[in-house]
Amino acid sequence: MTRHPPSTTLHRAATLALLAVFVLAQTLGWLHRAAHGGSLPAQPALAALGFTQAAAPETKAFGHDAGTAECRLYDAVAQPGCAPAPLLVLPIVLPASVVAATLGDFVARWAALFDARGPPASR
Repeated sequence: MTRHPPSTTLHRAATLALLAVFVLAQTLGWLHRAAHGGSLPAQPALAALGFTQAAAPETKAFGHDAGTAECRLYDAVAQPGCAPAPLLVLPIVLPASVVAATLGDFVARWAALFDARGPPASR
């Protein structure tokens, strides 16, 4: 069993806590969307027919009415890209060292095809 330094353990715990916050925030946004009915395409059609949405007890759990700033905030958190920054930033172009290493290997292999033959046999 290996012992990790306290800073590594603290860093790991903070990372797991941040991941849990992101997952729980998005889950809360989805629960809010389900409680308010989300942006279902059938709502205008049902309203035209005279159906109204009754105030369910779970709609009061969030403490606001539909269409307020809190409602828009919960809807924004429910989006899949709620992380404030990308989790992994990939480089746009390959580093020059990778290109140089692969180019050198290619040239060496190509030259080895012709260098594998010996000089012509002479008597």
